[in-house]
Parts: sequence; C-alpha cells; structure tokens
Amino acid sequence: MTGRATATTMTAVVLAAAACAPAAEAWVGPMKKAHATFKGEGGTVAQLGDTAAAKAFFVPLAEEVEGLPAELAEARRWLSEYVPGRCWHVWRGLAWGNGPEATAAWVAEGVDGWLKRMDPEVALVAVGATDARQGTDAKQFAGHLGAVVKACVGNGTIPVLYTVPPGAKPVEAYSAAVRQVATEAKVPLIDAQKVLAGAKAGEGHAALNRHTLRTLRAIHEQVLSKVPSARDTLFDMEWGGIVHKGLPALRIRHDPRNPVIDGWQGEPVWKNQRTLFLRRMDGSKTEPEHEGMVKIYTSPKGLYIAYRFADDNPDGIVARKRAPDDDGIFKDDHGELFLRVPGRDKPEEYYHLVINPNGSHWTAFGGEPSAWNPRVRVGAKTYGGSTGKKSRETAGWHAEIEVPWSAIKLPEKKDLLAGPWRINVCRGRPARGKGFREDTAVSPTERGTSRVPSKFAYAWLAHFGGSPPQDSK
Repeated sequence: MTGRATATTMTAVVLAAAACAPAAEAWVGPMKKAHATFKGEGGTVAQLGDTAAAKAFFVPLAEEVEGLPAELAEARRWLSEYVPGRCWHVWRGLAWGNGPEATAAWVAEGVDGWLKRMDPEVALVAVGATDARQGTDAKQFAGHLGAVVKACVGNGTIPVLYTVPPGAKPVEAYSAAVRQVATEAKVPLIDAQKVLAGAKAGEGHAALNRHTLRTLRAIHEQVLSKVPSARDTLFDMEWGGIVHKGLPALRIRHDPRNPVIDGWQGEPVWKNQRTLFLRRMDGSKTEPEHEGMVKIYTSPKGLYIAYRFADDNPDGIVARKRAPDDDGIFKDDHGELFLRVPGRDKPEEYYHLVINPNGSHWTAFGGEPSAWNPRVRVGAKTYGGSTGKKSRETAGWHAEIEVPWSAIKLPEKKDLLAGPWRINVCRGRPARGKGFREDTAVSPTERGTSRVPSKFAYAWLAHFGGSPPQDSK
C-alpha cells in the first residue's frame, strides 16, 4: 500500500490527521495489536449504522472534492485508489449493516454476520440519531455500541466511531456515550457533533468529509502501514486467465458437435471446454461460499453455455415455474448470460438471458424484455436434497443453454465477428434463512447489480477466427 505523496506532503497529512483523530497516542497501540490479527483484504471499509451518515461523511470521498487543501487532495486520490470499488458502491443497505433507521442494538445484533461477510479492514460506525428519536436509554445504547466495537476489534477490524450529529431530539447524552466507549476501548473517534457545531453554515458535511479523510489516512500511516496483517494471500481468488484492458479475456473454442440440452452435461464435448470459475460480484478476492462453474463454446449452430452451481442446501433452492419474461425470476436462484455483439454503438445494446433451476427463462435486449424473444433452448436439473436427482454430482443445480446464431443480430461487416465480443455469466443465490444473498460472476461488476456492460469480459470466438490480441496478458 503505497501513496503517491512526497515525503513533505505525507508529513503534513499525518500531522493534520493526528490533530483530527482524538487521543491518537491512546488508540495507535491497541489498533496495531488488533490489525496484526486481521485476515481480510487491505483497503476494505465497511459502513455500519446510519445510511445518511455514511453517504454524507464517507461516500463523497470516492470522487473529486472541491476546495481541499493540496495535502488532502493527494490523500483523497490515495484513498480512492486504496479502497476497493465495492466499499463505495456495493456495501450499502440493510444487508451490509447500514440503514436509515439503524440503532446501536440493531447493529450489535447483526455485526458478527456482517464482519464475516465483508471482513473489512476498517469499519465506520455511526449510530445514535435513531436511538435519540426513539428515546433509547443512554446506558443501553453505550452497551450495544461497546459490543459492536468489541466484535470489530476481535475480527482485527479497526472501528472508527462518530458522535451523533445534532438533530430534532437532544443528542448530547448519546454523543457522550460514544466518546466514553471510544476512550475506554481505545479506538479512533470523529466528533461529528463538535465538527458540525463549529462549521460555517452549509459546510458541515464538507468538514466531516475532511475529518474522515484525515482519520483514515492517519490510521493507515500509524497502524496499517506499520504492522503486517495475518492475511494468507494463498486463498485469494484471482482471475487465472489472460486479461485485456483490465478485464478477463476469453477465447471461446469451436466444436462441430451439438449437445443435448437437458442440463445433464454428460456429452464428451463439454469435457473439452475450459472451466470458468465465478467470483464474488462485488470484486472481493475471497472465495464464494458456493462454487459456480461455467463452460462456453460454439458450434456451427450457435453458442452453448453450461452452468454448474453448487449449493450446500439443495432443498432450499428457490425456483418456480415462470411464465415467459416474468420478472419474478430474479427472486429465484438463477443464472444470467450477458452477450454484446461486436459493432454495437451503445454499451447497453446487449442480449440478456436469465434461467432458473426449473428451466424457466427471461430474455431482454437493451434492458427491454419485449425487445428480444428468441427461440433459445434451455435445460436444468437439481442434484441432491429430497427432490433432486441422485448422483455423484455435487449438490446444487446445473443448466445448459443454446443460443442459435439466428436468434441474435450479427454485424453486416463480417470482419467484426472476429471480436472482441463482450460477455458475462452471473449467478444469483437468494438468502437462505438468516444467511445472506450471494451474487457471483465470471467478470465481477463491483456494483450492486450484474447489469454493468463496462465490466463484461472480452471474448474472441474461434468460430469467426477471433483470437485475443498479443498485448493481452
């Protein structure tokens, strides 16, 4: 983790950070000890508590901020590169530990699950506004907040606490509780109440942006860059193939044989194809909880895709018989195919096919379901559980898709067919019980949606003479 500032600039940033982060001499030692046990990915920042606070204090730092002093402008550029995109764009909402009515008790109840899901290096914790409106006992509030801090530190995550911004209800008792918890636990504190009270009219949020930036930079300079974590990088799940313009690059093989579309995938033709492993949609390098594998090839007839989606709870697989183009399919377990043909002028001009374990499917072009009604063939089977087919296959579900060349509009200029095409294959697994939803993809979008054409993988089809350029690595 290396910033781009000069030694002089870095010194200025650290001094500014130390002035902002209260009692730095008190929290540095304990946070070094906590970070030494951290096993997650560096740069990850979770937002626990009030959604509005996160949007106001942290999220704006992803983009250029006007009026920053030179040393802070450099620190902001460093932060935007250091923090993965999913922290800004995906880790937002109730499933990620933040919401508009978050209380300290709610965060305390769910913090273990969120820490396991995100495993963040730093957690920004902003609670108290809802507790103030609801009249929560201040001692109970402090107890719940203390439990959140204890869970974070136990995970090797550095918590940064915010006092409560002024509101319609008195917040002094809750802000005092936050300060007390930060002092006793020896963790970083940003006194949002004092910062906002001292800011000029209309400049409060900008002031908190600067304080958040300074504190994160100080944590990095005084803790993260000084003490190695316990992370074992051998377990990172990286893209194992060639890369083109920073994205996966695929060479799709050609075979004259056509498989039987029944979900079985037992034909020899499938054994000759490369297996592509799905990674977490948000871009996390940790392995998905549930393995997903995909194979793709072409024949003279069309494009063929095979899914193998493992599931440790096959009886919980969600799949209903759906009418054609029923949007409810997105609530089921499902697989998605995105295909953009060369020669299209607009990024959103892509074909989209969704299939569930019952073999129901949904199609669209350019986001419009009525714009593409192809004669594709799909087949799906469920394995394991009380209703699935018994076999030696891993429990879960499989699917096969045939997209005939006649079902898509190919470019008139045949030389364009060599590529690159754009393609992505994704999986949506709904939450089971108290678990979390899991979304994975061949090419992670680093967003809260699979529909990000700029993140689709590049593909060259051997059927049309395509091959990745020599500068792909």
